[in-house]
Amino acid sequence: MIRRRDSTVCAIENKDMMKHTAIALLIALILPSAWANAEQAERPNIIWLVCEDISPYLGCYGDAQAHTPNLDNLAAEGVRFTRAYANAPVCAVARSGLLTGMYAPTLGTQHMRSRPIVPDRIPVYPRLFKQAGYYTVNKWKTDYNSLNHEADKAKFWDEHEGAQSIKLLPKDKPFMAVFNIGVTHEGQLREDRQKKHIENGAIPKTPRIPPAGIKLPPYHPDLPEIRHDWARLYDQITMMDSIVGGFLDDLKKEGLADNTIVFFYSDHGGMLARSKRFILNGGTQVPFIVRVPKKWQHLAKFSSGKYAAGMVNEELTQFIDFPKTVLSIAGITPPKLMQGRVFMGPDKKVEPEPALLHFYRDRQNGRYDLSRAVTDGRYYLIRNFMPHRPRGQKPEHGYTVHQNWNAWSDWYDQNHKTADPVHARFFKPKPVLEFYDLESDPWQINNLAEEPSHQARITSMDKALCNWMVATRDTSLIPESMWYDFIGKGKSFKTIYDYAQSDEFPVGKILEAAKLASRGEAALLPDYLKMLTENHALIRHWAAFGIFQACKGMPATQEIQQALRKVIAQDTHSANRSMAAQALARCGDPDTAITAIMKEINTEKDEYKRLLALNALEYGKVAVRLTKEDWQALAAHQHAKPSETYPDNLSYLWAKSITDHLLEICAKPGVTK
Repeated sequence: MIRRRDSTVCAIENKDMMKHTAIALLIALILPSAWANAEQAERPNIIWLVCEDISPYLGCYGDAQAHTPNLDNLAAEGVRFTRAYANAPVCAVARSGLLTGMYAPTLGTQHMRSRPIVPDRIPVYPRLFKQAGYYTVNKWKTDYNSLNHEADKAKFWDEHEGAQSIKLLPKDKPFMAVFNIGVTHEGQLREDRQKKHIENGAIPKTPRIPPAGIKLPPYHPDLPEIRHDWARLYDQITMMDSIVGGFLDDLKKEGLADNTIVFFYSDHGGMLARSKRFILNGGTQVPFIVRVPKKWQHLAKFSSGKYAAGMVNEELTQFIDFPKTVLSIAGITPPKLMQGRVFMGPDKKVEPEPALLHFYRDRQNGRYDLSRAVTDGRYYLIRNFMPHRPRGQKPEHGYTVHQNWNAWSDWYDQNHKTADPVHARFFKPKPVLEFYDLESDPWQINNLAEEPSHQARITSMDKALCNWMVATRDTSLIPESMWYDFIGKGKSFKTIYDYAQSDEFPVGKILEAAKLASRGEAALLPDYLKMLTENHALIRHWAAFGIFQACKGMPATQEIQQALRKVIAQDTHSANRSMAAQALARCGDPDTAITAIMKEINTEKDEYKRLLALNALEYGKVAVRLTKEDWQALAAHQHAKPSETYPDNLSYLWAKSITDHLLEICAKPGVTK
């Protein structure tokens, strides 16, 4: 039976319905307008003017040899940061941090140059700007050391190719733009490019500063080629300053200056030998200037105070802070995955200055290395996990473009017995720990790591460095030549980031093994032999490296040799077999070692595995044992191209570079590349 509702109740319900309908209609009318206003609310433009390969060699930083009137004026109008750093001393690795706001060793983008895949959930700041209604522009320098980040650049940059021009920036919506200035790049010191700049009138026919008048850093020997390159570097800096001045003038001409926040910085330090690519202060510290127009200065607070024209900011600032900072300035919430801080922004968004900054150096093209550093702005500590590798080892890109690299190397070859130790250090093995006082020793000449008065501070900073490596799950503790043993097609993990975030990677335990191995002390050989029997492949790798280090200059026991032969015969990881063979070559059995190394070189399809084996051929000092037929086979080798299993499309280049280097220095007569 159907009950009829009371008429009074129905009337009340009808009135309520009409009331709710009216409210809904009102909301429907108001909200789109509110959304439209929010989208149209004025927001600042942001532009990054990025030069390349220079430390703070500008007049406004007190460099008397520099002529940089435009940047000096920008500093007078803005804020000059005196303790700003790139987290890596080389471009694509540093750029990865600038793109994501995350440390490259966390992501797996630390090896120069490489193309790992990064998970899609990793933040990319221009994508967030684009989603928030900004127009994003970066027409040059979009190599981020990641296969998918470089492939996807059109998805997060509205413009990613073509001419850089202020006139082409939009005036009807806010923009986030990156303009790159390449004239201070190390490649511009090549003789043909110098000639072109002279012909174009961009630099004088003879250097502005006579080479004889150049004030050299104390780590460089006094050679004509070094003086010449320093003088030309300052010419290039002046040329760069002029280009920056042109961009700033165009901002005014286009009516954009009063609405645009300007960042100027270098992509890392540099550029002459012992700066770019090296984890010393000369490779990491950068010039950094920020100018904020008056209308947006309420968005420019610092933990140390308010924005003021001409001020000097001494806060520790690093590249991974940049994305989080500009997102906050634009009113966009930074993702929690970002590892930096907001160093400038609205009051409640600014985050405290950190006590320390962290830096990293890893493989540079064909040469492996692993160093980490930390600074509090005055003291600078470096931990070298591969101390046997000299900083000046060949092949190195600097030797192909600079006179100063080759002149220094040739000079050392001729004078190594009598050379000043300060000048010779570049070509010798590194200490495990380096510690410098930048206040009294800005060029980092005097290593204070053994000074009793500094031991408490060294211990504290080293502990902080190691804690940071654990907290960030540093993927360099995993040899690059083992990455595709753990990730990729048919594996549980698709990326090295995913593997390193898992329990499969006991990062603290691996770090302790790596620290022990880097010491390379004969007294630790029993520990290394015990580590060689561990279940975890990464510990076995560091154990073999420790034995390689410890056996230098001493006869090895049969026990050591047998343990290494067992790894070569039974270990399922190519990287471990190669490292064991490298150690065995030093431990008295070069014949077994060279057979094992050549097997890896000739049979492996992963070019990073071949690269490690090729390095072992040289560092095990067994390359001289190869026959002419061996060298001919190496010269004729067809390097593997990218595949679904090994997708990195640059790996074969570095294996080829070491092959070519070995052919040049060791090959038998009659062998050609």
